[in-house]
Amino acid sequence: MTWTHDAHGNLRDEVISITPRGGGKVEHIAESVVAFSGVTFRIGSKYQGIRDGGKRAVCAWLRGTITGVEPVDDPFRFENDPTWTRVSFNPVDTDRLFHIKENGQRGADVTSAPAAVYVASDSFDNPTRCRVYIPTT
Repeated sequence: MTWTHDAHGNLRDEVISITPRGGGKVEHIAESVVAFSGVTFRIGSKYQGIRDGGKRAVCAWLRGTITGVEPVDDPFRFENDPTWTRVSFNPVDTDRLFHIKENGQRGADVTSAPAAVYVASDSFDNPTRCRVYIPTT
């Protein structure tokens, strides 16, 4: 499957940073929902350095094809919808895999999904102010 963009939660700017396939200008998206199809969750080589206490850097991202971008109206819409499940990653306190996050607890590992939404909102309390959700299976 072809992909069009990589996306990650930007710790410094608290936005979603989107990079087109093959490089190019990074776009920063705030207070929005970005929908993707054909998603894989990727971990890069900088992961271990962060895990060992090194400088923070982009070490994990979502790769997929953007299918839509819309302003966020209710940032918790996906959190409260049983047809969507939150996916999380933190290089400091988790292993190398993205995982389901349910009721604040770590769930099953996730490497891919048919679709995902990346939500950016100042209402979120995590460092990037961004969250990722995939369809519940």
